[in-house]
Amino acid sequence: KVFVAHGADDPFIKPEAVESFKQNMDAAGVDYEFVAYPGAVHAFTNPEATANGEKFGLPLAYQKEADEQSWAKLESLLTDVF
Repeated sequence: KVFVAHGADDPFIKPEAVESFKQNMDAAGVDYEFVAYPGAVHAFTNPEATANGEKFGLPLAYQKEADEQSWAKLESLLTDVF
């Protein structure tokens, strides 16, 4: 099983790349869940992302709600698997 937590507004990952990824996972028969978190950009689970984004001029930002939701999803997956 695979869980993918994606920042829906991540400018580093183009929509075409997301679709290609999903198509490849489907073609390979992978049991996966892909969740795109609205408003989340790159590094949304890292509490230091916003400061690092400002420091280096990159579109990074922490998003607490998406972080907590994605962590809960991961914990659920791990409980199911193990």
